[in-house]
Amino acid sequence: ETPFIGYPPELVELYKETLNPEQINLLGRMMTNVCTLFPHLSLVQAPVRFSENEPPVTFLTLRVWQPVSATRTEVWNWFLVEKEASEEYKDAALKAGLRSFSAGGTFDQDDAEGWSATSRGLQGPIGRSLDLNFQTVLG
Repeated sequence: ETPFIGYPPELVELYKETLNPEQINLLGRMMTNVCTLFPHLSLVQAPVRFSENEPPVTFLTLRVWQPVSATRTEVWNWFLVEKEASEEYKDAALKAGLRSFSAGGTFDQDDAEGWSATSRGLQGPIGRSLDLNFQTVLG
């Protein structure tokens, strides 16, 4: 049996009715999904737990990274949940996303300092003299 950590029973049943066996196996075993589609669309899906008295809740956030200048980027952030989910789960998933991946969330706050320091370093004489390689692993 596939665990589906962080998903409520009504969504697990929906997935079993609408997805093929390979998709069910993949989604059910996936703990965290983080990806960026170059150049500026990102997705984060992860189960989060804020209390040992509550089960984990999986949230899904979709982001667009919009450059506004050479040194500033605006992030447009949406939290998505299946329309068939209960209102309780929708609220819990939004809360989980906001507490972790938002301007006030723990992960984004932790990452912000590192990205700021990297940006400052790239503005120096060595950073300006180097070309950036945006290639990824190509088959």
